[in-house]
Amino acid sequence: MGAKCLFAVLAVKGWRHILSGRLRAAHRCGGSIPYLLVPILLGRLLWAQFSGGEARVVFPVKSVSERKALQEAGVADGYCVLGAEDSCLYYFKGGRWYRLCGECDPPPAPVRIDSLSSVFSDLLVHWSGEPLRPGEKVQMLLLPDSLLIEGETPVLYAALPHGGYYTVLLRRKGECGFSPWYRKDSVRVSYKACPPALWGGRSIEVVGVGGACWATMDWEGPHTLAALRGKDGTLYFSSRRLAQIKAALPEGWRLPTIAEAEKLLSAINFVPERLSRFAPSKKGAYAPATKEWIGVGTASVYLLDTPDYALVINPLGGMVAPLEGKEIYARIRLLRQ
Repeated sequence: MGAKCLFAVLAVKGWRHILSGRLRAAHRCGGSIPYLLVPILLGRLLWAQFSGGEARVVFPVKSVSERKALQEAGVADGYCVLGAEDSCLYYFKGGRWYRLCGECDPPPAPVRIDSLSSVFSDLLVHWSGEPLRPGEKVQMLLLPDSLLIEGETPVLYAALPHGGYYTVLLRRKGECGFSPWYRKDSVRVSYKACPPALWGGRSIEVVGVGGACWATMDWEGPHTLAALRGKDGTLYFSSRRLAQIKAALPEGWRLPTIAEAEKLLSAINFVPERLSRFAPSKKGAYAPATKEWIGVGTASVYLLDTPDYALVINPLGGMVAPLEGKEIYARIRLLRQ
């Protein structure tokens, strides 16, 4: 009787696992899986065990190549075999084989950390592995603060409360569970505290990027310096009047250099949340020579400390663009000295 009870427990547990795991996943992949097939078979075996009778279900054993040959031969829907390589039940339906096994199949694939960088007062983690399947995410756990971050992009980031050394753990999360943790210890995270700015009685958030403190809002500047006022009142400044602009900047603030702009882009490119913080207005720029608007509604264009280049940021990414000797009217984004 003990053996019968053990069989009953194992069978019922297997039945529940199959219904809650593999069959549901297989159903999403296509085809109509007979959910009652396995529990009916298990039920017959259980009834035979408890009633003292004998019941036996025998399936042919077929290898991968043999199942492929059956498929090509047009085997009928509902045909069942056992896999020679894994002893799992295979069910044919709608032109394909479905693998019915007790485990969730396939489990989430492992991921690994390719590189880490600490910029923007937080941590960027680039990971690699198989492409994410529908419903999957990558989880990042940061110790000792137990910060858990989930994402679906090739780069995960976390705003950290302080600098220091962290342990970074990474794994894939899916409907079939989790992949093993990928662990990296003693990750040094730099941290630059940038207090907010106060311009005209307005508090402006300031963040640290590449060793510099960037304002996250445009500087409006005195209207007397503006080369153009847009229909919505937006002020645009000329790339040919940098000396006058620099003289009028708030104390302790300056225009960014090309190198500083490139460091900023290395921190915000391909991270939509960061890009949106640095390009909220999408005011574009104006070319006076051709009397054309550039990038209005799609990009933010900022003057640099040189008349030959401008910083262009849109929701997909940014670049330092050469002006090729042309004048533009653009916006101003400052960084602290």
